[in-house]
Amino acid sequence: MRKQLQQRITNFLLILFSIIFLQACAPTNYVYVKKTNPDIHKINQVMIMVEYLSIKDDLKGFWNFDENSNLENQDKLYDIAANMLKSKDYKLADKVLKSSGLIIDRGYLVDHLIDKKRQSQPIEPPYILRSVNLDNTTIQGLEELLLELNAPVSNVMSDMRSFVKNNFVKQTKTLGLSSETAILIIQSYKPRVSIFADIQVDLVSSASGNGAFINLNGRTRPSTYAYMIHVDTGDLLWSNKTTLITDKNHEKFFFELPLN
Repeated sequence: MRKQLQQRITNFLLILFSIIFLQACAPTNYVYVKKTNPDIHKINQVMIMVEYLSIKDDLKGFWNFDENSNLENQDKLYDIAANMLKSKDYKLADKVLKSSGLIIDRGYLVDHLIDKKRQSQPIEPPYILRSVNLDNTTIQGLEELLLELNAPVSNVMSDMRSFVKNNFVKQTKTLGLSSETAILIIQSYKPRVSIFADIQVDLVSSASGNGAFINLNGRTRPSTYAYMIHVDTGDLLWSNKTTLITDKNHEKFFFELPLN
């Protein structure tokens, strides 16, 4: 009996390590680059939008939101993007949006941690919203754009989204931004689920009523998407996908983003 138990444990560990190895080896980048026309896709500035959300389960079916960690990672992603754009001769716009949970259902409460201390009241989305030189109309328009970028597609086409749907003029025309502006959107989600937790979570983004959603059930690995969108034409000029953008991989991740 003991030998059978040991063998089962050994088999389980072998399967677990095999899954981890295959995930580590799996490709994560899916680059889309549109051939641009300088006469049509004029860009005199790029506005950066960062949507970063890291939440962790507490083994009781609830989620913890660490404010300090999310603020720090928002700023880190912004700095990586800003330095990359400057190296490619883009001028940064004086408008910025940094958020956590912008398109998550407004009724989805999470425990609020500051300096790792649980606060007295849970908070609802957006858990963080920081903007520079943006009015409420433009922020709402950017929310609509992010919702559209996350609109459901079939599993077969999920990694081909950029090739299938590559124009967002309906959303960009409502932003009130200069026609020669591009928007660089970085959306990074990092749900951390305990291997011992039994959690079924669907975070439905219904803020604008269009049915788009973020589904964290079974999506326990980090995922990051980035998009460069031209405001005047609504054309998607570049996009890419990975797990997390880091100091080690950001040059490769942004390598095929066109020079200005």
